[in-house]
Amino acid sequence: DAKSISQIHYLDPVARKPLPPGENGKPMGQIKLSKKKGILVAQWSPPHVHRGVPITEFENFLSRVIDHPKVWEMCEDIDIDGTCTIMDKGPTCKIRNMYDANRFIVKPEAAVVDASYAELRTSYGPASVFVSHVWAETAEHTKQAISKMHQWMRSQTNARTSLAEGNVDGMSSFRVWFCTICNNQSRVVEELGEDVY
Repeated sequence: DAKSISQIHYLDPVARKPLPPGENGKPMGQIKLSKKKGILVAQWSPPHVHRGVPITEFENFLSRVIDHPKVWEMCEDIDIDGTCTIMDKGPTCKIRNMYDANRFIVKPEAAVVDASYAELRTSYGPASVFVSHVWAETAEHTKQAISKMHQWMRSQTNARTSLAEGNVDGMSSFRVWFCTICNNQSRVVEELGEDVY
């Protein structure tokens, strides 16, 4: 979330250098240099449009948000009327959302090393579909919607060209682009522009 970018402190020094565009003029990402325990590490960081997450891995991420065993303290919950309530959200709490997931999973695991969650924890690749969502919506509701979409798509024998390619369930190469995990949450403005809120 763009408002709290300044709160992220990288675990190690990081420098980035953009790669030149590909032959087709499309971005090729960046080379990321970091120093870990005295060793210089060079890594490729793909452009955000190439960080689509396999749909089953995305469903697993949402399950992780819902079932995370720790109590998430001082979470903001915003009502429809805009009222903000601060509360703790335990593992049985059904109202964890993407603000919570970003604060308690994505930033501590990925943003602190200057990466998106997708880069570190998934078999990312070009996205098949962009999933629009509201950050304040519950992770449980989002998972239900994604699971229904996944189930419907599996039932459509000609819904994906991957079926013709011989994939067992026809969905193994189907990836979703979901901003919470596909964007580098420490570089949202750099990746998407300053007019993103």
